[in-house]
Amino acid sequence: MTSARSTRRLWLWVLTMVLSGCLASRTHSPVSRPFGEPAVTYSMAQQVRWLDSERFLVGRWDGTISLLEAPAGEGGAARLADAMVLPDGEGVRMLVTHSPRAFVSSAGEDALLVWRAPEGAAFTPTPVHYAADVGFAVSGLFVSDQGQDHLITGHESGHLLIWSVGEDAELTLRHTVDLRMAESIDYAHADEPLRHIRGLAAWRDGIIIAGGEDGGLHQVRLEDGAVLTQRLFNPAARLGINDLAVHGDSLLVVNCATDKRDRNLWLFALQAAHIGDTDAVNLLRDRQQKRIFAFDVVTYEQDGVPLAAVTTKEGLLWSVRFSDDGLEPSGHTSLGRFFYGSAIDYDAVSGRIAAAGISVRVVPVQPPE
Repeated sequence: MTSARSTRRLWLWVLTMVLSGCLASRTHSPVSRPFGEPAVTYSMAQQVRWLDSERFLVGRWDGTISLLEAPAGEGGAARLADAMVLPDGEGVRMLVTHSPRAFVSSAGEDALLVWRAPEGAAFTPTPVHYAADVGFAVSGLFVSDQGQDHLITGHESGHLLIWSVGEDAELTLRHTVDLRMAESIDYAHADEPLRHIRGLAAWRDGIIIAGGEDGGLHQVRLEDGAVLTQRLFNPAARLGINDLAVHGDSLLVVNCATDKRDRNLWLFALQAAHIGDTDAVNLLRDRQQKRIFAFDVVTYEQDGVPLAAVTTKEGLLWSVRFSDDGLEPSGHTSLGRFFYGSAIDYDAVSGRIAAAGISVRVVPVQPPE
C-alpha cells in the first residue's frame, strides 16, 4: 500500500511539473514570436543533444538519459523511445553525440562512457578512463580536422582532454591541456573560482575555442594541444562562462551578470591568436532583477541572417541577430520559468531547437526545407 501511494504521489508531482510548464508558457506572453509554439514533454533535465534530425537525448540530474523522438509537426509532444542510467548513479554532466548510433556521456571523476547501438539494438555503455584528478567531464565536442575525428572534453578541474576517435567511436587520449587562468575573475561565491570548462566550439584551422568558469577564453590547437591565446571575457565579472558558440569569426559567450552594469551575452571577434571585443547586451525582461543568468547559446541562420538563441533564468528563449556591427535582440519566447535556465541544442536539418529545463520542448525556428 505504501509503495502504491508513493508511486501515485510521484506521478502527481511529474504531472504537476509538466502542467506548470504548460501554464507558464501560456500565461507569460512574449514581446514577439521569433520561434514556433513549443511542445511539452518530460521534466527535470540539464543536458540535451540531437542524435539525428528526428531524435534527441536528454540527460538528467538523477543520472538518467532519455532518448526522445521529436514530434512530427509543430505543437506535438515528443515520444519517449528509450531510457538509460549512468552506472555510478551520478548526474549527467555532459552529453555529446558522434553519430545516430553513438554518443558519449560523463561517468564520474575518472571516466567517460561511450554509448553504442548496433543496428536494431539498444544503446549500451563502455567506460573509457583517464586520470582521476582531471575530474568530471562537463562539456564535450566532436570535430574533424585534416581527415581525423577528435573528441574534446572540458573538465571541472580546468583541464581540456583531446582524444582521437577511431572506428566505432573508439577513443585514444592524445593531449591533456591545463586551461586554468593565472589571473582569474574575482569569483562571487568562493575564495577560489570554479574552473569548469563549460563552453567548447570549433573555429577553423584546427583551433578550438574554450571557456571556463574562472572567466578564461582560450584558443587551443588540436594538433598538439598548444594554447595560442587566452584572456578574461570580462575582467570585472564576478561569475564565469556558462556556454559559448562560434559562427564564422564571431564568438558568442553567455554568463551570469551580477548587477545592472554587467551583461549576460557577449560578442567577440576571432583572429589568429587573438580574441577581440565587439559588443555585449543584457537579455532581461524584468529590469528589477539583480542577477541575470544566461545559461546556453546556439547559433543558426534564417534567410541568410546569423542568429543566436539564448536561454535565461527568466524562462525565456531569446532570438538575437549578430554581425560585425554588434548584437540586436529581436524577441523572445517563454519556455516556462526555470531557475537555472534551459539547456538547448539546434538541429540544422529540421530547423528546430530542443530545450530541456523543467519541461522538455521542441521549438521550430524556421520551416524545414
